[in-house]
Amino acid sequence: MRPTSFLRRLFQFRLRTLLLAVLALSLTLGWYVRQVELQRQAVAAVKNAGGDVFYDYELSAGKLDFQKKSPIPQALFDRLGIDFFHAVARVDTGPASSSSDAQTMDAAIARLPDLPRLQHLVVADASDDRLKAAAKLAQLERLAIVDDGGRITDEGLKELRHLRRLKCLWIEGVGGLTDETLDAISTLEDLEVLSLGPARPGSADPDFTEIGLAHLARLKNLKVLRIQGCDEGEFARLRKALPNCEVTAWCLLDTGTE
Repeated sequence: MRPTSFLRRLFQFRLRTLLLAVLALSLTLGWYVRQVELQRQAVAAVKNAGGDVFYDYELSAGKLDFQKKSPIPQALFDRLGIDFFHAVARVDTGPASSSSDAQTMDAAIARLPDLPRLQHLVVADASDDRLKAAAKLAQLERLAIVDDGGRITDEGLKELRHLRRLKCLWIEGVGGLTDETLDAISTLEDLEVLSLGPARPGSADPDFTEIGLAHLARLKNLKVLRIQGCDEGEFARLRKALPNCEVTAWCLLDTGTE
């Protein structure tokens, strides 16, 4: 084989490799830009509905840390936007004061699947429909639910069993629940923190029985359980069933909304 023929083939091979590399890079960049745009739209929807959005650099061990700053220079933020460099890690939805506000928030919650790295969600003014939408966020690790309107039932909370990666769950203001909710919660094997707060004023307290509370014994990884409405005998049985768990009455110490 003549040297010129070999060099020609080598050049063709390297050119083909270069073109394939450029194509792969273009496809990857195009996909990334698309994900950035979807996140921007979801963030805009949440803020338009009165909610708050927090990015990955603003959280430390799952808690908000407003002292932390992004390592990205401000000049790049100004040119490309924060969503190009950081993923949304937490969303707090706001309470709705009118039916139009509620529709706007429902639309915003429907956009949350466009935030694939969302780990912490606070649902204020929750409802069964909103919990069904939140249950599609399989990557969630922390979820706080506040029922301001008395619209949550066992059916809505049973949807949470789809959140297999959930580690922390706070439920506050929910009344009228039964053992079915505890049965569903007990399937969340990775759960480490569970807080079941009091019902909102004027609504019925959850109707948990000894049978329902026994379901919680399945949560072998549970470290903290705060629950409203148990008597001393029930607390004693829970502590016996969960020897590695801190079992106390519910308090405002930690509601997942901080």
